[in-house]
Amino acid sequence: MVAVAAQRVTGYGIGMSDNADSAATRLWRDRAQLREHERDEAQARARIAEEKVAILTAENDRLADEIARLRALLTPDATRARAETEQQMENLKTALLSLLDQSTGDSLH
Repeated sequence: MVAVAAQRVTGYGIGMSDNADSAATRLWRDRAQLREHERDEAQARARIAEEKVAILTAENDRLADEIARLRALLTPDATRARAETEQQMENLKTALLSLLDQSTGDSLH
């Protein structure tokens, strides 16, 4: 009883308990702030990574389009090639018919 009364009068026992509580509170608060800071940094890194993925995806799509365009230049279009062949055949037919007309006309004279 005397010790309890002495603590109340002097404040020694109560002060130490309060200091321990406030130290524990500060420690808990510091750890919570550290976790929040780490979370914020992780979110910022995730945003940057998402932006990089979007940039790389767009670049990949652009390169795929460019590759398709270059391949089209290397491989002639089948329809165009067929049209050119048909035109050449028509020109040859016209030339041959012209030669036949000349040869028939010459033999009649």
